[in-house]
Amino acid sequence: MNEEDPKYEFIDTQTIPDLHVLRSDGFEISGIGRCITGFRDEGHEITILGIPYPFYTEEFPHHRKAYDEQFKA
Repeated sequence: MNEEDPKYEFIDTQTIPDLHVLRSDGFEISGIGRCITGFRDEGHEITILGIPYPFYTEEFPHHRKAYDEQFKA
């Protein structure tokens, strides 16, 4: 379900098939789904589901490191 609340200027979408997310150099970051959530005053976040390996590790090494660190005891 897609949600929009004009009073709070909030948006929360399901996957948007035609949403394309581009890096600053124009390269499209692909995945199995893309959605948007957030408030106008706090900013909006685009979530990309299913970014393939090894691109995810190369493009987002800080996220991969945090993921790996959570499993160290």
